Amino acid sequence: MKRLMMVFALMVAVSLLILPANAAITVFSDRVSFDAAFPAATVQNWDSYAAGTTFSYAVAYGGITYYSSAGEPIVTNNFLPSTSPNTLGLTSLNYFSYADTITFSFSSPINYFGIDINTFAPSNGDYHGDFPGGPFVSSYFDPFPGFSTGQFLGFYSDDTYFSIVNIGANAAYSYNLDTMRYGAGAPVPEPGTMMLLGSGLAGLVGYGRRRFKK
Repeated sequence: MKRLMMVFALMVAVSLLILPANAAITVFSDRVSFDAAFPAATVQNWDSYAAGTTFSYAVAYGGITYYSSAGEPIVTNNFLPSTSPNTLGLTSLNYFSYADTITFSFSSPINYFGIDINTFAPSNGDYHGDFPGGPFVSSYFDPFPGFSTGQFLGFYSDDTYFSIVNIGANAAYSYNLDTMRYGAGAPVPEPGTMMLLGSGLAGLVGYGRRRFKK
């Protein structure tokens, strides 16, 4: 029995090593890993709206309310999208200047959020996102498929749900936004992690059976 408990303790230690740390915020460095972790995310890429559509303050569009620091958010097809043909910018310019910020307010609380940023900014951390009471999360340089520019901002909170996300620039580069993903729930474990855990548990059960027969 003592040996069985030692084996069980070892299994727990191994599982803690292979599973993600239980941190309040998990930041994703690329859209591929984010999409794999949250395959059931709601996606808003503004492709269903006509170019030139504007979003008025305090009006919900598809469960999302838009607030910006200057002008109204506008759907535009003038710039590189991560999914064709539209992106989100601001009226008059059709893009956000580096001094502009945008706030998304969701009708239902979420705990994960990701968005593509069309920009020439070349460095990690050139943009940030946050929610009330949460930390600032930095973007990562992650070029759009087939191109050499673009960034991704994505994070998951395992202990806090929120309804507001703010986005702004840390560097002097204008930008557009595209392919916003969001939702509520836990990330999907990586297949390798699940197989390793399954093998370990099967071994533990087998060991217990052998001890019982003895």
